[in-house]
Amino acid sequence: EARRLGLTLEKGELRMKAVNSEAKLIHGVARDAVVKIESWSGRANFSVVPMDDFRMILGMELLSTTKIVPMLHLRSISIMDE
Repeated sequence: EARRLGLTLEKGELRMKAVNSEAKLIHGVARDAVVKIESWSGRANFSVVPMDDFRMILGMELLSTTKIVPMLHLRSISIMDE
């Protein structure tokens, strides 16, 4: 997905571990990437990690630096205005 989106990656030695799996070396970090969700847009860093189940996961860094609130019971997110 990172290649398809044209993200430039910085190499790193970080590892990420998911539940019930071994820790895997990340492919790299895309810094200051443009994020657009519906009419909202912003910038964020993305760790590019090998995954089987999802194409992308919005991480805690994005959620804590923006006003995006997950609403799990609705399988949705809310993006608050400034």
